[in-house]
Amino acid sequence: MGVARRKRQGFSRWTAAATATLVALGGVFFSPSVVFANDDPAAIEQVVEAETPAPVPAPDEQPAPADEAPVAEQPAAPAEVPTADAPAPAAEAPAPEAAAAPAPAVAPLVAAALPTQTATLKENGGALSWGFKASWRNYVTTFAGGTISTYAGATVQGDGTYSFPESSDSDYNSLTGEGTAKYFGGVDFLGTGHGFDLRMQNPWVTVAADGTVTVSAETSVSSTANPETVARVTVATFAGVPGQPTASDTQVSWASMPGVISPTIAPSDLSRYAGQASDNLAFSAAATEDAPVTPVFEPKVEVFKADGVTPIAQSEVHVGDSIVVKGSGFDPAANVGGRGIPIPATLPQGNYIVFGSFLENWRPSAEAPATARVGGPQKWATTQATLDGIPERYKSAVENQWTELDASGSFTATLEMTEFTGAKAPLDAGRFGVYTYGAGSVNNAAQEKFVPVNFTNAAAPVAPVFEPKIEVFKADGVTPLSNASVVDGDTIVVKGTGFDPASNVGGAGVPIPATLPQGTFVVFGSFASNWKPSANVPSSQRAINNESRKWALAESVLNQVPEEHRETIRGQWVNLAADGSFTAELKIASPATPIAGGNWGVYTYAGGLGNPNASQELSVPVNYTAKTVDPDPGTETPTGALNWAFKSEWSNYVLGMASGQINAVNGATKSAGNVFGFAQATGSTYDTAKKTGVIKYSGAIQFVSELHGFDIVLQNPWVTFAADGSAVISAEMSTSDTSGFTVARVDIAKLASSAGILAADTGVVNWANLSTTLLPTLEPSTLKGFYSNTAGAPVSFTYGGSKDEVVTPPTPKKPVVTSNVQTVSQGAEMIFTAKNYAANEKVDITVYSTPVKVGTNPTANADGEISQSWTVPADFELGEHRVEIVGASGTATATFTVVEPITTSPIVDPNKPCVANSVAGASFAWGVRDSFVSYINGPAAKGAASIGWGSGSGTFNQTDSIGKVAFGGGATFTGHGTILNIVMSNPQVQITGPNTGVLLMDVTSNDSTGKPNVSASGLTLATLSLPAAVKSGGTVSWSGVGVTLTTAGAQVFDGYYKAGEAMNSASFSFPLGAEVACDDYSNPASYAAGGKLAHTGSDSNGLMGLLAVTMLLGLGLVVIRRRRLNDVPAVSTMVSQR
Repeated sequence: MGVARRKRQGFSRWTAAATATLVALGGVFFSPSVVFANDDPAAIEQVVEAETPAPVPAPDEQPAPADEAPVAEQPAAPAEVPTADAPAPAAEAPAPEAAAAPAPAVAPLVAAALPTQTATLKENGGALSWGFKASWRNYVTTFAGGTISTYAGATVQGDGTYSFPESSDSDYNSLTGEGTAKYFGGVDFLGTGHGFDLRMQNPWVTVAADGTVTVSAETSVSSTANPETVARVTVATFAGVPGQPTASDTQVSWASMPGVISPTIAPSDLSRYAGQASDNLAFSAAATEDAPVTPVFEPKVEVFKADGVTPIAQSEVHVGDSIVVKGSGFDPAANVGGRGIPIPATLPQGNYIVFGSFLENWRPSAEAPATARVGGPQKWATTQATLDGIPERYKSAVENQWTELDASGSFTATLEMTEFTGAKAPLDAGRFGVYTYGAGSVNNAAQEKFVPVNFTNAAAPVAPVFEPKIEVFKADGVTPLSNASVVDGDTIVVKGTGFDPASNVGGAGVPIPATLPQGTFVVFGSFASNWKPSANVPSSQRAINNESRKWALAESVLNQVPEEHRETIRGQWVNLAADGSFTAELKIASPATPIAGGNWGVYTYAGGLGNPNASQELSVPVNYTAKTVDPDPGTETPTGALNWAFKSEWSNYVLGMASGQINAVNGATKSAGNVFGFAQATGSTYDTAKKTGVIKYSGAIQFVSELHGFDIVLQNPWVTFAADGSAVISAEMSTSDTSGFTVARVDIAKLASSAGILAADTGVVNWANLSTTLLPTLEPSTLKGFYSNTAGAPVSFTYGGSKDEVVTPPTPKKPVVTSNVQTVSQGAEMIFTAKNYAANEKVDITVYSTPVKVGTNPTANADGEISQSWTVPADFELGEHRVEIVGASGTATATFTVVEPITTSPIVDPNKPCVANSVAGASFAWGVRDSFVSYINGPAAKGAASIGWGSGSGTFNQTDSIGKVAFGGGATFTGHGTILNIVMSNPQVQITGPNTGVLLMDVTSNDSTGKPNVSASGLTLATLSLPAAVKSGGTVSWSGVGVTLTTAGAQVFDGYYKAGEAMNSASFSFPLGAEVACDDYSNPASYAAGGKLAHTGSDSNGLMGLLAVTMLLGLGLVVIRRRRLNDVPAVSTMVSQR
């Protein structure tokens, strides 16, 4: 055993002996207040926790035998018994003495009798849970050798704390949050060994307006005499610790909260704890009942359908229907008096609830006669007490109509509608409705209420059962067509029944809003055996001529179609009656391209797009025979032709984003690159000598998309030459986006030149690769909105020749491309030169095998020549590659070889601190792409474009021209209902060099079917080609910044715009603030380490696409050593972990 512990044990023996001696002398010199008056409370608590009540031997003693009493020990040489002013030093252990006689026994301190419970519990009362202070409780039961007892209602809890029930005189007000919650019961602390007995009883908890809490209690005035003599003192405060009560229906509760023992704590034995933390306090109190509120009765009546939930409003109500009447605010104690039968006059008479036909002046309180009221079904609302008070001989008369009127003044009554006829016929000027008024001849104007009801006074019509069926008749509409043969130009009549006019709601929303029924198509055509839209069969398996189509639609729906589409639909419209019937006259006309092996017949299916209805997909076969036309032997067949791609962007849109088709019909042809061919027609007036007149061509090109809802035809183009040398192309164009072969001739393009080459031996005139410009007169509105005053595809055509000669348009020279070098180093520049394209022809230049777009809108000059420079990416794959230039005039290719350059790593001085400028309040302007915005806002997409960029902040290193600024705001594009949806937000401009940068965005977009396509944060949308920066007044700015789509950016537009395509130019400015330490984006060392190169933000773009974009951005800042294809994952990992 350690020396220190033996000393403490010896001291304990000495203290026990001294205590026994002083108690024997009367205890006047020794009390807990004296012993501990100058002790440190924390030290005392440590001693109490460390020691045990059992006596411990002195350091130099062996334990006494179990059957012997311990020998009392005396101090070494005390001059006198220690006093309160001079306590014995605790550090000195008394020297052992010879054994002495056992000390006389000390009489234990006996507690006074404890009070019994006299207080009464509060109804729904709560309780106070508190232990005062744990160290005090430990001291009493261990060091003082005492006991703790509860009395008068208080109880000990499992954790040693005490519970006090709430007293009936508690006056805490839970409505105001203030007052005193009073509790009863007490705790007696009896220190047997240290001669004290004190009590703490009847605690109160006072809650202030600010939520702070104070605890008071009755405590003993003295701890050594008359403990039952008590006075109320503040025991603990909880200032600055507002209670957070939780309420139930009957109580308010406060969770455990810490407190501080008050300086006023008494008696003195407890004063040592003043200012110390108390045990945590928890309490609850009875909730205060709301003061009774005198009800205010304001009668109100509502009428509902049979479900008791749906308001009746203007809905028709028929004989046999049920309605529910709900009343509120009807004073159940009102209407006392009346005639006394059947309800005694001493009781409230209640209210009549009547459905009837009443005159406008019907109120009994206004002395309106009974003849002003013709009643039908009715109820009698009274309280249960009133019903119980009716004499038995009359009660049944009321019970048969009775509905309860509750204490709140509410009732619910169900009325079954009956016919008003005979003696109960409705009044001529009567109004059907629900009426309430005082019963038993008692007038009460406040309870006379009227709610009109749209009652038909007839049984409800039988709901039709729609079972679609069609029949086909000859032109007279009477004779069944059966197997009779029909040819082009004939008329047949289709009669349908059972087509629900309210069905087929939904679809794409164009041309009929998706909230309306879309009607039913009724067509003659050539359909595949598997043709039904409900089976997801595409429209390519249904071939029709728009002249053979009708659209069965309720007239009420037609009138709600937007004005820009209404007349187009009206041209095909037949009325679909309320009973589901229609009659449609169809003109027999062969589709331009019948389905191979298809079935001729009449077909019906749901109108609109993307809204199939299998029950309406019906067919009746028709015996169709195509007409044959014998050519006039006296007419010479012209042999010229016209070849034209019209507008490549339009064809790309139709076949791409719109998921549509391009059909060449009526003699037209379609070749590679969507070049359309038209044969020369009769009736041309061109004069080869004067070079004026018209050359006519025939054939039709049909652009169709079910997804985007258009059917546009370009047919029978003419070239007209004027005397002033100008020339224009006109054509028969659809009159609207959906009218198909309903066409009108308009001028669509002008030619840059009218000069042709006459072949003297044949008389054929050739025009080759003439530039075209599309005119503002172009129709329909979608094409006009997109392409008015833009360059069309170049056109080639021929005219003339005899009937025995076969003349084709001249074959233009094949485009060719060469490069200024055959071998080029990574990171070096090369130039591609091409010729034999049309004047001002736009082309795409791509380098393979990893596709990389070259140039921004590369365009041939007036001589058809192209010159385009290209810097080989620093990590471009070594070996042979090819360049491919694609335009309307053809494709040119050439090969070249990429070799590894001799490179050096950039030198970054690690001892030189990198300094940048902070950027705040930066601006960013970018319109995305004008043609795309026009498309979104135009008649095809019928959408909305919203662009609004916010201010930005970041850092910029002026010395190295690198940095990154993040902006707020965004751009949203929606169209085609919910199909097209692109959201861009939080743009970031990262400058990677004096002339290079990238544009990053958070992006979500759909594909052409409306399914999610891209969802990415920080996606590298485009590369930036920066002009020279302009610095003025502490702001550095760039304008006219070239923006070129990356592969990831092209995916955002679902491939409608390709990687490498130019978007609108951008501009941005960075106000430069104070110098700051470089961050990763403004520190050239970060770029040298490869850590801050931008990435695509999308995993779906392919590793090689990621690599190509990444390397392009680092030109001029970093040289990255060659990596072959199998090294790409390492680059991807490096970039993604930036």
